[in-house]
Amino acid sequence: MNKQGHGVIIVFIVGFFLLFEIIGYFSLSSEIKDIRACSESAEGVVVENRRYSSKGNRGYTPVVEFHIGNSQIIAASKTTIVTNKINPEPTFQIGERVSLRYDPQNPSNIRIEGYDKKYGVFDGMIMMSVGIVIPFLAYWFLLRRASH
Repeated sequence: MNKQGHGVIIVFIVGFFLLFEIIGYFSLSSEIKDIRACSESAEGVVVENRRYSSKGNRGYTPVVEFHIGNSQIIAASKTTIVTNKINPEPTFQIGERVSLRYDPQNPSNIRIEGYDKKYGVFDGMIMMSVGIVIPFLAYWFLLRRASH
């Protein structure tokens, strides 16, 4: 492979790295901002399991009722655990009590403790890791191939 070909590949590797780092960063920072916003705790009751169905995947999103002072809040979880099972079971039963965290500025923004995992944090870390590992592997492969 000539030097021009190496240059194109290096530009591709750097572009790949930057793309995944940027996606990972925004995913990570958005999720951390949301986690920090949900700073207050409450106890709630599951009042509904909203059915989710898309492209063969099905699941349920728990909807919780809780109280802040004299105000009644009904809010859906941000997380829907999906499966390709034909008849998935909801994670929560109607009437089940749950601990949750909510955003005092926007109480409908909730995170059910033990259910709403930090998927965005995990996704962001995966994207950033892919953005680091794949380009290094590609560069290593390129150098190894050039030496033979």
